[in-house]
Amino acid sequence: KTHKSVAIARLQVAAGAAGVSCATLGEAEVMAAGGIAGVLIPSPVIGTARIGRLVGLNARAAGLTAVVDHPQNLAELAAAAEATKPLALLVDFDVGLHRTGAATAADAIELAKRIAAAPSLRFAGVQAYAGQLQHVGDYAEREKLARVQHGRLAALIEALGDEGLPPAMVSGGGTGTHDVDAQGRLFTELQAGSYIFMDVDYD
Repeated sequence: KTHKSVAIARLQVAAGAAGVSCATLGEAEVMAAGGIAGVLIPSPVIGTARIGRLVGLNARAAGLTAVVDHPQNLAELAAAAEATKPLALLVDFDVGLHRTGAATAADAIELAKRIAAAPSLRFAGVQAYAGQLQHVGDYAEREKLARVQHGRLAALIEALGDEGLPPAMVSGGGTGTHDVDAQGRLFTELQAGSYIFMDVDYD
């Protein structure tokens, strides 16, 4: 989400990145047009026009993944995607940012069940992005807070497995917590982006 540059994204993929996260649908369209596979849109795509664009992008992009955090939006995505290939969705789980995401594990599990039951959708896993932790100045405090959210995420992953819906993809983390997130062994990918233009706020 940091650089908005297809050229830099190509360098990241060449270095081993699984793909790139894009802050907006428009940025995802640019990345896909530039040949970048594995684009993740980590904020819910809402509204008829934007959902139509998302479905169109999914038809032509390789490895596109979006997120959902509300049953109404899920139903709209499912209806719009019926005419194309299944749309891969992550359940967005709120791990403290309070901007988007299912507030409880029960809400997240219900969304996962609905995705799995919709022929036009594919349950791809879970997103748990703790953006509020990335700039906590004291490292010990940042680590402590991250581990609290890891505990919530671990409980959700276990509960999804009990429901027969183990998440193949668990996306989240960030530059400020990348080491703690990796140690937790919960994430299959980290959304670390600011590292590319590293500044002194990350230490």
